[in-house]
Amino acid sequence: VHTMDQADARIWLAALRVAAPGVDVRFAGDIAASDRASVKVAIVANPDPADLAGFPNLLWGQSL
Repeated sequence: VHTMDQADARIWLAALRVAAPGVDVRFAGDIAASDRASVKVAIVANPDPADLAGFPNLLWGQSL
């Protein structure tokens, strides 16, 4: 969940996927509504709180 421009966001996404190859790292918008309840951890950058509210079982939000 972020408010970065898309170019910066894609750089971060690629770096996170390299750093944590066994972790499913996706943009929030790429997660189907039916899958959002399974999300427990979010990596965020200046998120809109309303965007985080779409993940009802979120336990941890780690800010970049």
